[in-house]
Amino acid sequence: MKTRLSRLRSDFGPAYPEAIALEKQIEEMQTFLDNRAKSLLVSEQGIQITPDDVMNAYVNMLENDLRALEQQGQDVQSQMKQAEEQAKTLVSFILEDEQLLRKRTRLDDLYNSTIERLQALNMQKDAASIVQELIESPKEGEVVEPKISTAAALAVISTILLAILTIQLAEFRDSRIHTSQELEKILNTRVVGHIGNFDRSSEVRKLTRTLRKSKSTASQYLVTHHLPTSRISEGFRAIRTQILFAIGAKNKVIGVTSALPSSGKSTIASNFSVSLASAGHSTILIDCDLRLPQIHDIFGIANDQGLTEAIQGMLPLEKLLVQSATPNLTLLPSGIIPSNPAELLSSPEFRALLAELKLKYAYVVLDCPPVLPVSDPSIIAPLTDGLLFISVVKDDLKPQIERSKEILRGAGGRILGCIVNRADDAGPAYGYYAYGYENAATSDNYFPAK
Repeated sequence: MKTRLSRLRSDFGPAYPEAIALEKQIEEMQTFLDNRAKSLLVSEQGIQITPDDVMNAYVNMLENDLRALEQQGQDVQSQMKQAEEQAKTLVSFILEDEQLLRKRTRLDDLYNSTIERLQALNMQKDAASIVQELIESPKEGEVVEPKISTAAALAVISTILLAILTIQLAEFRDSRIHTSQELEKILNTRVVGHIGNFDRSSEVRKLTRTLRKSKSTASQYLVTHHLPTSRISEGFRAIRTQILFAIGAKNKVIGVTSALPSSGKSTIASNFSVSLASAGHSTILIDCDLRLPQIHDIFGIANDQGLTEAIQGMLPLEKLLVQSATPNLTLLPSGIIPSNPAELLSSPEFRALLAELKLKYAYVVLDCPPVLPVSDPSIIAPLTDGLLFISVVKDDLKPQIERSKEILRGAGGRILGCIVNRADDAGPAYGYYAYGYENAATSDNYFPAK
């Protein structure tokens, strides 16, 4: 009994009034039961009911009341949570309502201010006064503009300006070379000679018919050899004089190149070499065009061995040199076309070969490839003492020649002078017409095959 009483005290605690009253009743009941512990007997079956049984029944009743109170407490907590949620919802509605009210107030103020502004403008418009004043009496009109003299002057000036602008634009867009002076201005050097079109020369046509009947294997374009007294040969002698004066006595290696194919550089290099040899100078002409050699065709010699074999050290140099029909002129053809021309020309062996030939000959003439299609001339240019640049006029070559000059000067090349080829003709009639770098195996992959 006392144990259950202690448990009830711990469960309720002193905080609840009901628990205090219940504890008091339990104490009074305990006192009553102690006094009459053995006096109570009841039951129809003659069963004796002890005070503990009564106390247990009373405690069970109290426990049921306690569970009922706990359930009521849980219900109250649930109702409190619901009331809290409803209060939060109500607060959000109140805040939203206040925002809408403030927005409505602002719109009302804006509307009222707009109405007031419109009313003020209408009042100002209605209050504006009309002032009428006669400045000048009406009279018959007269033409003020345009004036014929002024319009004519403006038309003339506009026409002149338009013509000047048109001419300037045409000159700016014109890529043709019309005169030798333009060529000199582009290359920043002088033109040392003009060579006519061989195919239009009566001397060359007559020479062609003569060579068909003879056993000579040299080309009809080797005019300085076949016709040393011709007008063309005299032109090459004039070029020889100017070039020798320009390079001086100590310089020996002369390169011959052009911007693009179809300029006839190999033909000019061959005739220039013959002209040097005819003046008594020991000369060697080397075909450095290892992609499309022409020297062997012009002189009518074999090309099964030459410069390629000399650089690679396959044969002694003495066995590769060919003596031409012109006294004092030795030839070194290109030899077998290699797969790596640029690498061979940039090798130390090629530099050593040039140094050796400079000691043996008075002049070394190099027939180089054109500048723009391949990089070979950029490799050879710094190894020479000067370059002869071959070009034609009346062709759209201005950008190409400018670019070639930049490449050669950037590589360290020195342009001695320019030779105008086919000066009496605008079309490509000989030389590198259809230059033919078509073979991808020997092109060194410097430009696409055609």
